Amino acid sequence: MFAKSGMQINGTAGTVRGLEIEYFKFDQENMNLDIDGFAELMREFKPELILFGGSVFLFPHPVKELSEVAKEVGAHVAYDGAHV
Repeated sequence: MFAKSGMQINGTAGTVRGLEIEYFKFDQENMNLDIDGFAELMREFKPELILFGGSVFLFPHPVKELSEVAKEVGAHVAYDGAHV
């Protein structure tokens, strides 16, 4: 997920309020994040923060690939691996 500037995080992930949230595009066929679809969304939305994380996933998140697009749009990248 990612959020635009000027927003405050209030509470836990389940009760975050005041953020504009967009979710990663998902490729059902490959059971992983849709890199091209999400890159297009990032270029359109121009987030300031891109947050990776999850407790169950089949394949490593494509952090490197999406970090390149994040740099292009001026976004910071964070990875929450606490439950991995």
